[in-house]
Amino acid sequence: MAGTLYVTVVSASNLVAKDAGGGSDPYVEIRYTDASNKSQKIRTKVIKNTLEPTWNQDFELKLAAPKKQPCVEFRVFDEDLVWDDSLGRFPLDTSALAVGATVESTHKLIDVEHGTLTLRLCFVSSASTPASAAAFAASGSAMMQFDVTFLTADEEGAGMNSQKVKVQFIGSGAVAPPPPMEVESKDGFPRGSSKTFRVRTRDPGAVTRVRVERGPESGKADGWKLDRVTVAVITLSGEPGAQMSFPIGKLLNDKQRVAEAGTDSSAAAAQAVVLEGDVTYMIRTKTGDRKGATTTSRVTCVLVGSKLTSPALPLESAAEGVFSRGRDDIFRVITKHVGELQGVKVAVAQTDPPSPWFLEKVTVRCVETPAVSERFFACGDWLGDPSPWERELTASDRDTTDGAAATSKRYRVTVKTGDRRGAGTDANVYINVFGEKGESGNKKLDKPGNCFERNKTDEFGFECQDLGHLQRCVVGHDGKGLSSSWFLDHIVVKEEDSVKSWTFPCGRWLSKNMEDGLTERQLLAASDGSKWSCAALRHYRITTVTGDKRGAGTDANVYINIHGENGDSGVRSLDAPGNTFERNKSDDFGVECVDLGKLVQVTIGHDNKGVGADWFLDKVIIHEEETHLTYYFLCGKWLSKSKEDKLIERVLPASANDAITSLPFHRYRITTITGNRRGAGTDARVYVDITGYKSTSGEKRLDAAGNLFERGKSDTFGIECDYLGELKSLKIWHDNFGINAGWFLDKVIVEEEIAHGKKWWFLCGQWLDKSKGDHEISRELQALAQDGESCSPLRIYIINVHTGNIRGAGTDANVFLEIFGEKGTSEKRKLEGKGNLFERNHMDSFQFECVDLGELQKIIIGHDNSGVNAAWYLEKVVIREQDSGKIWHFPCGRWFARDEEDHFTERELPASMSDVNPTKPLKQYQVTVVTGDRRGGGTDAKVFIEIVGEGGKATTGKKILEGRSGFDRNSTNKFEVESQDLGELHKVIIGHDNSGLNAGWFLDKVIVSEMLKGGKEWYFLCGRWLADDEDDKQIVRELPARNEDGVPCAPMKHYIITVVTGKCRGAGTDAHVYAMLHGTGGSSSRRWLEGKSSCFERGKTDKFSVECVDLGVINRVTIGHDNAGFGAAWFLEKVMVSEEGEESVVTTFNCNQWFSVHEGDHRIERELSTSTPAGAEMLRYVIEVQTGNCRGAGTDADVYIHLFGKLGDSSKYVLPAKRKSFERGSKDVFVFECYDLGPLLYMRIGHNGHGFNSAWFLDKVIVTKEKEEGNALEKCFFICGKWFDKHGGDKQIDRQIMASTEDGVPSLPYLNYQVSVVTGKLSHAGTDANVFIELFGTPPEMSSGVCPLVGKGNLFEKGHTDNFTLELPDIGALSKLRVWHDNTGPGPGWFLDSITITVGDKPAVKFPCGHWLDKKREEGVLTRELFPLRENH
Repeated sequence: MAGTLYVTVVSASNLVAKDAGGGSDPYVEIRYTDASNKSQKIRTKVIKNTLEPTWNQDFELKLAAPKKQPCVEFRVFDEDLVWDDSLGRFPLDTSALAVGATVESTHKLIDVEHGTLTLRLCFVSSASTPASAAAFAASGSAMMQFDVTFLTADEEGAGMNSQKVKVQFIGSGAVAPPPPMEVESKDGFPRGSSKTFRVRTRDPGAVTRVRVERGPESGKADGWKLDRVTVAVITLSGEPGAQMSFPIGKLLNDKQRVAEAGTDSSAAAAQAVVLEGDVTYMIRTKTGDRKGATTTSRVTCVLVGSKLTSPALPLESAAEGVFSRGRDDIFRVITKHVGELQGVKVAVAQTDPPSPWFLEKVTVRCVETPAVSERFFACGDWLGDPSPWERELTASDRDTTDGAAATSKRYRVTVKTGDRRGAGTDANVYINVFGEKGESGNKKLDKPGNCFERNKTDEFGFECQDLGHLQRCVVGHDGKGLSSSWFLDHIVVKEEDSVKSWTFPCGRWLSKNMEDGLTERQLLAASDGSKWSCAALRHYRITTVTGDKRGAGTDANVYINIHGENGDSGVRSLDAPGNTFERNKSDDFGVECVDLGKLVQVTIGHDNKGVGADWFLDKVIIHEEETHLTYYFLCGKWLSKSKEDKLIERVLPASANDAITSLPFHRYRITTITGNRRGAGTDARVYVDITGYKSTSGEKRLDAAGNLFERGKSDTFGIECDYLGELKSLKIWHDNFGINAGWFLDKVIVEEEIAHGKKWWFLCGQWLDKSKGDHEISRELQALAQDGESCSPLRIYIINVHTGNIRGAGTDANVFLEIFGEKGTSEKRKLEGKGNLFERNHMDSFQFECVDLGELQKIIIGHDNSGVNAAWYLEKVVIREQDSGKIWHFPCGRWFARDEEDHFTERELPASMSDVNPTKPLKQYQVTVVTGDRRGGGTDAKVFIEIVGEGGKATTGKKILEGRSGFDRNSTNKFEVESQDLGELHKVIIGHDNSGLNAGWFLDKVIVSEMLKGGKEWYFLCGRWLADDEDDKQIVRELPARNEDGVPCAPMKHYIITVVTGKCRGAGTDAHVYAMLHGTGGSSSRRWLEGKSSCFERGKTDKFSVECVDLGVINRVTIGHDNAGFGAAWFLEKVMVSEEGEESVVTTFNCNQWFSVHEGDHRIERELSTSTPAGAEMLRYVIEVQTGNCRGAGTDADVYIHLFGKLGDSSKYVLPAKRKSFERGSKDVFVFECYDLGPLLYMRIGHNGHGFNSAWFLDKVIVTKEKEEGNALEKCFFICGKWFDKHGGDKQIDRQIMASTEDGVPSLPYLNYQVSVVTGKLSHAGTDANVFIELFGTPPEMSSGVCPLVGKGNLFEKGHTDNFTLELPDIGALSKLRVWHDNTGPGPGWFLDSITITVGDKPAVKFPCGHWLDKKREEGVLTRELFPLRENH
């Protein structure tokens, strides 16, 4: 009998010893005949050095019907290096297996003296329904872990000496209950003990019962009083999850050895368990049994729970024919635990052409909470065109469907619009009704005439599936029309063929401008519709009490929203005749709204309009006239954008009692002390805000008669405000108004104006000036309990300015100076005096009074470029501090001119303690500019240069290079530049202004030479574009100086490279090793690492010194060898790089890989970065790549692979292909070494698209992780079955494939289909168009895809037969075909007689036609669907 055999190879016992040490290395090989009658072999992992191995490995075998011999045989071998020895075999007769039952049994091995093999088997025949096979594959074949706890009763004689107990779970989800599991306790099961064991078994579904069998007696008759058994699922995190309790309460002895019990009330507790982390859900879908119910589109499911909502989970399976008509499919998905299931959202992907789906129902179960029953979600409707592509289904504890599709039913909807002003709507109204069996979908409520008028009832009807008992509805409108707001009273939905009706009360607005702004509401069904209508209106009297404070009244528009336990009133404007909201006045207003229940709070505020918008609200009092209840809402705060917290809306909680809301006023005396600084006084208006631990004063202006805030003066003011308590801080500022607004504030003193009042000091000592200090005009000062110094004392600085002795050195411009010291700055000041200042070779003295600057650091000096002769040559500046006599020198020797040197009129000069003569003699330099020989290399732009010498300090300034000829392609231009002696040149800065038609410029080099006999020459090499559309788009470059022989003048650095060769066998190399250093400042050239003695020996450390330019921070190393010498292979452990010096930082680059054309990934050069894990264990990764067995499957491209695990990734490895690698149907094996990546998660695999035939069909990849050859640690399967072709399919040549611990079949086998097309003999029957065909198999959803019929010569001529061969996947027995043409060519019309299909040695299948495919004949169609002639079957 053909079918599927699910096998677990559990263990073996008492095996024959084959190794010298008395052990064996056993594994099991399973040989069987598959469904296509081909012999197959699969094997378990190898268990080293044991005669009692345990595998617990699962396999799924697709079996053919057995003939004379058993079609499954289990062979046990001892693995050896040369030949694997037999440890026995066991032939299995599948005909003796009970279909659908899981059986665990032990079998004696034959052909050997001793040995047994234990197997767990379940056989599902091909005659079984797809649902039962899928159920076993998705549920029964999965292994799970449980914690089982046996609680022995705490009473005399309850314990048991027997050490072994068997337990079996009986659940709802498996094909058959999993077999019993035996547990053992060395000390038995004593009285009152609790023994917990972790067991592994197949998924039993939702566990409903447990069966316990006690073990054999141990020398004496002893009974065991078992109180209860608890079971907990082990979650994905490895921790116990939901726990179930099974009460036993029986005595198990020799007469009664077995007890069975169901769950107690803990199952209900398990419903509330919310697991952290990922859990497993089993999702079962039932496709309806109706025409066209099947979908080929992608289906996703969203789980909606009490805790969270899952992402869209794809429902995917390797099984064939999922979502087929009348089929049950089961899917296993992993996601976060969503809590108690409440609903699901099922969606079908929209495709072209569309593929809708008729979904009968969905069933969901969480594996980790087995006590929780599965949840049912009825649908019975279409997903897809023209129905919605997504449906939301509600949960039910029972299955409300009987397997048949839901029948349609008519419903009548009665809508009552409420009796409110403006309650009617002009918008388009819709409704979606939800019942226990599904939903109606959105139905538009429309009929002739005016609908949804105030206090009017409208009736509508619609038809949909039977929804069962109605639960809720969603009603809304589109917001369109002149008046879209709608007040809905209630809705009644009635079944037209019964008396059943449901009322959905509302009594709320559906409006963007009313209540909560919603235009759609969800309404729940009421138990008695006659009792539901809009809430009754209530009258509320509102009294507002404005506080008794200066400026407390407001001119703004005030509003209120009253909140109660039943809702809120909405925002209401408080308006009445006369002046309202005046200081110390109460105002009354009336509000009518629905009964709000017990009042909770009010929201009150104003719109801040009017001359005096600020409002001090004392309280609000609301009296409910129907119940005579009074509520108090205490405030005592400002509603103001400029006071307190600047809020103009407040939420006030309800109180049953009245109270005082604000404290009495308190007086404070404020004294401001203006500092003794030049210009310290201010004409601006000054404000203060004082903060205490009890309150704040709010903004107070400091104003009094007379001149206030003058230099060195104290001013006193009084303010009145709430009692502030202990003062915390003070904010003081001015409005920056007036001619002299800047203010230097020394300190502020605040005193209480009461006997023995407290006093606080607020030290400042800073400018409140937008042009001085930090440019702030507001300060926040902290309170102090005693006075102190707030600012530094004043100092006098004598400033001597020396103008140079150069022609035109004097200036008529206004000169400014700012001094910077370690304690602050003098601020920028104009240097003013009598007579002519700043004349040639003249010294001018000035005096600055400012705070103590400490040690002077620099000055900034410049002029405003005004006057007839503004240019100025400054020789130096000397500053002396008058009290101490200390002198600072600031040498300059530069022009301050817009037409000299660098065109600067302001310079920063550093301080010097010694006097120097900064002016050097002038020198002539010749500048030679060589433009490169590149197309378009010349420039029309203005070119400039700046020559820099003396370590970057001496410079010519920016000089425009102008001459008779331009900078043409491959030209040389010479210019003369006069400047002070620059000394040894350091660099040039050269560029252009990007002007002109062709501004881009390719600069070859610049040569600068001294114009004197024997003058020195410097070279500045470029070889790059200065263009905004070339290279790096820079138009200015900085070029370092080089000497004549081309050696760069930039500083060199010495780097120490330490190379550590690994300790493994053969690690050393005879090859020549090289390295390249890469850093943030660039890369070195390739350097050969050579030493005096033998280098790179096994386990040896070698050091080398490399000299190169400064590379910055070293972050990568490229290292390799030339593969020369007898032993070129090299195993590199790590490389360490440091700068020469004792305190240099050492950067380590770990490698731990081979550099060999015969080892690992066959690479002899690697780039190392600091991200390689240090000390990681090196492992072997064996890669088996299986190319598909279909036409054109092989590739000539270079294939690469990139593995990703929990501990890291392998980086990309190119698989070294041999001559016939990656050929059709081939299996290619590659080995590389890498550090341990942890459990593999996924891989990226692809190719570079090169070669004559680059397209590639990858079947699968198998990756085995080994510690050493043959010692497998992990085996993962990466199932693909897709093309890597940039011209076909999805045009992908790189894919990510997830890891799996189980093998699978990625693609169907390919067969040759012989197609014979007979064109009819009617006049003009032939066609010039392109013809296409598509074949459909069994089931009809199996399709060949579109196949063009192409060949040599004239095809499809009148009366001719044309033959074609198509290589296609096996789609089973042909059910129909579709044929069409594209209507191209001069004569596209075609009369098709018939098509005959032959597959291998099977009988030919004929598809008769006898019709035109012509837009102008018969029905005018170009496509025909043909069905096979029955006689050919």
